[in-house]
Amino acid sequence: GESYLICHYGTIRSGTAESQPVKACVFAYKSKDDADGMATILHKKCSRFDHPCVMKSLGYCKGSHPHSEYSFVAFPLFELCFSDLIANGSIAIEMGRFSEVFIEAVSQIVKGLQALHEHGFCCPRLEGGDIAIKMENSSVTAKIWNFSVGNSDREKNLGWKRIGELLLIAARGNFAYSDDSLEIHYLCDKIKEGQLSGLHILQQSAFLTVREKFERVLSLWKFVSVNCKPELIHQLDKSKDTYTLTEFLDVSSSRSIRPLWIDRGRRTPALKTLRELLNEFRDIIEHEIEYISPEVITELTFKEIELGKKKSDLEHYIRKSWPVEFLMIQLWASNQTAELKVKELVGLKEKLKRKP
Repeated sequence: GESYLICHYGTIRSGTAESQPVKACVFAYKSKDDADGMATILHKKCSRFDHPCVMKSLGYCKGSHPHSEYSFVAFPLFELCFSDLIANGSIAIEMGRFSEVFIEAVSQIVKGLQALHEHGFCCPRLEGGDIAIKMENSSVTAKIWNFSVGNSDREKNLGWKRIGELLLIAARGNFAYSDDSLEIHYLCDKIKEGQLSGLHILQQSAFLTVREKFERVLSLWKFVSVNCKPELIHQLDKSKDTYTLTEFLDVSSSRSIRPLWIDRGRRTPALKTLRELLNEFRDIIEHEIEYISPEVITELTFKEIELGKKKSDLEHYIRKSWPVEFLMIQLWASNQTAELKVKELVGLKEKLKRKP
């Protein structure tokens, strides 16, 4: 029969009337047929599964007159759902990248979904409303509350693809649809294609902090310096679909000038290869104050803040200037033996540039 869910905020007591009341979010199921069955199933699932990223039931009861057509399940209090975090104008995106609060929320969701899969549950139709969010000061907690029994690879894969679709909604609704957000769209494409799932999602550069990305750059620079002897600069072999790090390091680039935000007084020649660019990144990161753009240092006016403008930082300037190369460096830093589809990355960048 027709059924629907109502959410109430309040307090609950367990046991005697003298017990301490607990703030709770109470789900009230109303159905012509089996509201009690639906509420009982939800309570049992969320009672026997114990994981910090999956919601724990506080209790269940069947309503009495005049609420006899309802059955209730209580959960720890939460004010938001993940759909609020991915909505237009949310805190999901800052400077074309995922915000640190959003990264933490998604990290918990991924860990929760992974744990559910390991215990015979799945979320093939995962929605933002199925994930409870609690914000407290600058910290965030995310817990999945709506899941079903299922252990097939197909059901698990659908759950991961839903994660990718929700991330794409966050990007599109928060102005992260240009080439400086290449890392986000690369991530979403790989999840959609079934090439990324589980905790591997969290190892992608889109889920790293600025400092972690810079540490990857320095790590790859050190690896290249020690293990990759310079070769003669050569042209890109357009017949190849994939390149290894060593094959691409000394390929000639079409870029001939530096972006305007880098000090014009630098005496070194224009950058021609990924190896030279990696050296440049290392220099900029290790001497950040010397090469940082004046625009980065300049404070925003109150009017600009009121209009929603955010101050760019050094990582944003680098990512805007070299979206493909910066992503390639991040990918090779995480796996030096990886074979990257360079044309695929360039094609995705051009696609984003054409978007209105």
